[in-house]
Amino acid sequence: MAPNTVLVDPGDTQGKLHVPCLAQDAWPSSGPHLHEPQCPMRAGVYLRIQNHMAHVIGVSHTLPRYPPRPLLYLRLSLMNRILPDAPPLTFVLVRPQPGVSPAKLAQRIERGTGFKALTREKFIVSSLWWVFANSEDVGDMTAMLMLALLVGSGVSGILLGLFVLEHLHYYALFKALGAGDRALRSMVLIALLATWLSLRPVWKLVPADVLRTF
Repeated sequence: MAPNTVLVDPGDTQGKLHVPCLAQDAWPSSGPHLHEPQCPMRAGVYLRIQNHMAHVIGVSHTLPRYPPRPLLYLRLSLMNRILPDAPPLTFVLVRPQPGVSPAKLAQRIERGTGFKALTREKFIVSSLWWVFANSEDVGDMTAMLMLALLVGSGVSGILLGLFVLEHLHYYALFKALGAGDRALRSMVLIALLATWLSLRPVWKLVPADVLRTF
């Protein structure tokens, strides 16, 4: 790659990487052209990034990522010019030599460099917890599930109360025949348990739907 060349990737997004179809609309001298036809990003166009010109030499299509976000691949020297205060690296992937334990290698790296080192399994778990803690989608999804649980519990409680009130004369009849309070409570709890068992197939679908979003 030349010093000012970059690669772009949609990052599993839709309609995020579009440029003007006509060359005269890309860098007009008569002001911005905001309503001109747009085409998907392609090789050969130029991007202005922090007052630096970058030449797109290709568009890659890697595996889908979460959360979807456009990606820009460029040389480290160009990144240092565009963002001089940005940290040069986020993480480095290493592979142990045959016979070396990944856990022991991670400990040696931490002692030798002072940076955090994780094995593959711990890195996956740490990345998932980072997504859970920082993603707005997870928070919104959790709020919707809690609201659905609250509304469902309230509706179930109201229906159970209406059921008990509607059959109150039957409970009075059982009471007159000698049934005790414990037996009546057991009848209500059995009705509640039957309702919960009837909803079990619905609750089994919830975890699969939640995990499918990731």
